[in-house]
Amino acid sequence: MYIYDTHVHTSECSACALNTAREVVRAYKAAGYSGIVLTNHFYRGNSAVDRALPWTDFVTAYYNTYLEAKDEGEKLDFDVIFGLEEGVGHHKEYLLYNIDLEFLLQNPDMIRLSPDELCKRVQAAGGFVSFAHPYRFRQSYMTEYCEPIFGCVDAVEVYNACNEPLENKKALIAAKERGLVFTCGSDLHRINQAEDGNLVGMAFTHRVKDGAEFVAALKDPETKAYIKGEIIEM
Repeated sequence: MYIYDTHVHTSECSACALNTAREVVRAYKAAGYSGIVLTNHFYRGNSAVDRALPWTDFVTAYYNTYLEAKDEGEKLDFDVIFGLEEGVGHHKEYLLYNIDLEFLLQNPDMIRLSPDELCKRVQAAGGFVSFAHPYRFRQSYMTEYCEPIFGCVDAVEVYNACNEPLENKKALIAAKERGLVFTCGSDLHRINQAEDGNLVGMAFTHRVKDGAEFVAALKDPETKAYIKGEIIEM
């Protein structure tokens, strides 16, 4: 099996992350992973990229971090796939997969769309949407808790390594009730999480090289969860 993390942050784009893209790639390679999807916080999230930049400059700077990670991955025979994490209101966030720089450049209004409008825009372009840690509540930075509305998402992050067990359990139940695809991610913000063995992801039967292959692998019935060193059925 080939292990990929679906939810990863780096310091160039995520203000809450501590390590650079190249450092993160090297840490995952050392941990035995085959690849990652880089999902830094985007415009409505905890972005480290200056929102005062013109749209083209903002998204180019954001995408350049992926290119840095990809370059490091190519040196190590390690797959790096582009994705992003975007806020959709009430402290809820979506993971967007199988989109690219062209999509971002062509959709400057995406930062003003409702959750369902954003889903439909991404899906119309061939992309895929997973609801990130839908039941998370952190009093340290969340002023309110709102029950998730799953709308037209394609998937649910049913296991997030930074979540409480009950939060993950509720996410798994919600995904099963709705017949949605599962994703599992570490939500990595610092490489000591990798060094401590607190990593999760998806176990695929083959390597994946881009967003389309990654999404197809998520839908494959042979795909399993990878939870802190164990491959399991969810």
